[in-house]
Amino acid sequence: MIFEFQKVDDKMYLKYQREEDSYNLFDKTTNEIILRQSFVKELFVNNVKQGNLNDATGQRMNMNKSVEGQANPFNANFWKYYNAPIETAKDSKIIKELQETEFKN
Repeated sequence: MIFEFQKVDDKMYLKYQREEDSYNLFDKTTNEIILRQSFVKELFVNNVKQGNLNDATGQRMNMNKSVEGQANPFNANFWKYYNAPIETAKDSKIIKELQETEFKN
């Protein structure tokens, strides 16, 4: 397991969590591996809400449940540009030149 924390107003909050698990399923009679499984679970915290927790809107996490069991549905619009580099004017010029070169060949 990997945990990363971030400091917000002199308090530490979870920023990232990663868990990797591997399992082997054996045949008891032959002791051969029937199935190998590996899992990777990640949690990214992108917003820390501070203040009175009773006033917080949205769903609070339950520490007695797994993280993946509390995940919101996949939001394609959110992830489309999340953490994507911003294209600069120089990048745009390079892309344009590459596209022009592609059309010539």
